[in-house]
Amino acid sequence: MDPAPARPGISSGAVFTDELGRILLVHPVYKAGWNLPGGRVDEGETPHAACVREVREELGLTVDVCPEPMVTAWVKPADGPPHLYFSFEGGKLTAQQQAAIRLQDTELSDWRFFPLATEDPAIIPPRLQGLWEALRTACSTGRPTYREIAL
Repeated sequence: MDPAPARPGISSGAVFTDELGRILLVHPVYKAGWNLPGGRVDEGETPHAACVREVREELGLTVDVCPEPMVTAWVKPADGPPHLYFSFEGGKLTAQQQAAIRLQDTELSDWRFFPLATEDPAIIPPRLQGLWEALRTACSTGRPTYREIAL
């Protein structure tokens, strides 16, 4: 008999760029490394709605986010339950939007734009490397990407 299907945690995040094509990442106060702005999908919420809500809560921005995910990834850590990640394209942030960013200081300590070629594990921790690679693929091809990642 096959084991019961896994019930993953679900998160969604937004992919914003600047005029140089760099990706906006935020630094959580509760864990190492940097992430896309976003977070957990609440009960009864769609991943897209969660992304819009999280961007508003974390960055203080109300923006249009593409409703189709650019990256979908099923991640199975060796020591825990799986997690399903959705990344939605948020587009290029104008200088005015960047100036309007107000971090949710209980969760985030900083925000910055990073080149897509970034590989520094202090920025992109090993647990997020597969997602980052999928994001690179989606950005370079302009096509949605799906990955299954075992850690």
